[in-house]
Amino acid sequence: MAWRTRSTTQKGVWLCGCRPEPVSLLQREDAKLTPKHLPADVAKLANLLEVFKRHDCWPTDMPALLVDGQGQLYTGSHRYAAAKAAGLDDAEIPTEVLPHEILDDPDLADWDDWGLAVALNKAGYASLAVLACDDWRD
Repeated sequence: MAWRTRSTTQKGVWLCGCRPEPVSLLQREDAKLTPKHLPADVAKLANLLEVFKRHDCWPTDMPALLVDGQGQLYTGSHRYAAAKAAGLDDAEIPTEVLPHEILDDPDLADWDDWGLAVALNKAGYASLAVLACDDWRD
């Protein structure tokens, strides 16, 4: 796994990805992420906000977000909103870029998280499939 420290003066680390060499938008300081939709579950959002405030960074056991090459989020609308509300910059939010064969699939727009996870698993991306169907809880 790839790990990166937040800074030398603040405690905590966050996960950059599940693969040995993660492809991440974190390499670009000007990376801007765009959520696919607004968070719908207020209780889940509140719970995640507390987690981010407690850790002051992206917690090590919280999955990265799945994005396309332009920063469009395909997972994690609640995690993203909570991270932003807690003051994290987009460059501090770990991402994994979806493979081209998934992004090029004409059914992508119709998939929910479970459909995306199934497609990733069938295409041989089991580690990304786990990120797609997570239901992260504190």
